[in-house]
Amino acid sequence: MEEKTNGKAVSSILLGALSTVTPYIGIFLGVVGLVGSFIALREIKNSRLDEGVHQKGESIAVIAIMLCIIGIL
Repeated sequence: MEEKTNGKAVSSILLGALSTVTPYIGIFLGVVGLVGSFIALREIKNSRLDEGVHQKGESIAVIAIMLCIIGIL
């Protein structure tokens, strides 16, 4: 059984971090990162139900959600 980090979670945390430091584009980056992090959470949950590759990165996706919300506000 192999474990790997979800790529969408990693990209979402990157977008969340960028959304907090860029003034006008940050809103767009935050929305895209927010959607990506919710998709990542769903993929991680579904990978636990399947046999084979289990994905990790749930905490990364949750932190990305918080960063994206801060960036949008």
